[in-house]
Amino acid sequence: MSSEEFSRAGGRGGKVDFIALRKIFSGYQFQVLCVLRPQAEFLQSVYLELSRHSLPNRPPDYLKSCLESGQVDGLWCDYGGLYRQLREAFEPSEIFLIDYASARRSKDGLVGTIWRAISPEISDPTIVPDRNWANASPRVLPIWASQVVAGWTVPPAHLKDAAAEAFDLHFESRPQCLFTRQEHTALTAQLHLWNQGLHDLVYMDGAEFVLSIAAHDPATIHREDIDQEYWIRIARRLSFACSADAA
Repeated sequence: MSSEEFSRAGGRGGKVDFIALRKIFSGYQFQVLCVLRPQAEFLQSVYLELSRHSLPNRPPDYLKSCLESGQVDGLWCDYGGLYRQLREAFEPSEIFLIDYASARRSKDGLVGTIWRAISPEISDPTIVPDRNWANASPRVLPIWASQVVAGWTVPPAHLKDAAAEAFDLHFESRPQCLFTRQEHTALTAQLHLWNQGLHDLVYMDGAEFVLSIAAHDPATIHREDIDQEYWIRIARRLSFACSADAA
């Protein structure tokens, strides 16, 4: 079984009762594989997922809640909490933690890393799909910008398209971050504490695990870099659609 829902910490969406789950599958051998994504990426991914059909909190409040609770939308972002929850039902030898960033960079990619954890005796590379396969998500800053223009209501598709096109024209392919530089600094400091806590828990169980914190590209566009010209570009893209409708 595979689901992000297994990392629920409680609150909205509840959480998995791993002890009950273990009883349901008693008699089977257990391997619990946890693929842990760098939290800065994970928080933005959840923001995008929430934005598909509803509105997340505004970014400062969204981040504040995450830092205070160690959770995002009821999912653990303090992975030490997830590890403690798993240890209530599983032995350390049954839990395999996988660093998503390192696995993606490895020779066989994420799928190959997971396969080796499940069946280390099998190493046929023909079973590993193209490592360039990815579930591409929309970029986070144009989504946020479209929410702002919509008055913090769910933006219509044409507004999201206009925000994305304007972003391409204005910022090209530079990396982006939902959080301001100050927010990102605060997040990074908290991540070091959370990830050290996870390392210590795993170490006490006789193993080693270090979670990557992604290097921050100095060319990254942050929320405070969204300037007047970008908003004008969005308005211009929207005006094109209005002109076509009026013709």
